Amino acid sequence: MIFRMLALVGYITSLFILAPAAIADDTREKIELPSLVQEKFLIEMRGNLMKLEDIMGALAKGDFKEVANIADLKMGFGHGQMEQMEKMGKSTEEMLSRKNQMRKIGMPHGGGQGRGMGRYMPENFRAMGQNLHQASEDLAEKARSVGTSPSVKDYQAVISSLEDVSNACTSCHQAFRVR
Repeated sequence: MIFRMLALVGYITSLFILAPAAIADDTREKIELPSLVQEKFLIEMRGNLMKLEDIMGALAKGDFKEVANIADLKMGFGHGQMEQMEKMGKSTEEMLSRKNQMRKIGMPHGGGQGRGMGRYMPENFRAMGQNLHQASEDLAEKARSVGTSPSVKDYQAVISSLEDVSNACTSCHQAFRVR
């Protein structure tokens, strides 16, 4: 018991000693945002982690339709509008229909800079965000293509697409910081 407590105290002490050096060595590009936008942005990033967990849970259950819906409607292009529709009680089918209408009228990628947080971001950051949204839509397409009796190859293809989404997140977090 004493050993555990000493180890914990040593660990916590090392955090206080090493943390300032780690922060000073952070070479990622810092994104300056208005404080309210920064708060909303960080909430959205944490939300993306939760959405990835939801996707993995649906995948573990073999629910490819749910994998597709989460990836497309909650992480794909125009996800903010889809989330507002969900809050208004719209069904998944209504949201998918709206998204298809947006694609048909030439708004496949959320209409450019859009009304979301991207308008506050530098171009290279926005490009990485576009990669995330595209990878999410590719995952949705791959998951929707799975039939009623998924094969090992189906799982491999969907997991590979999920890896692309995760890689988009990781590459952005390695390049940028907001705090």
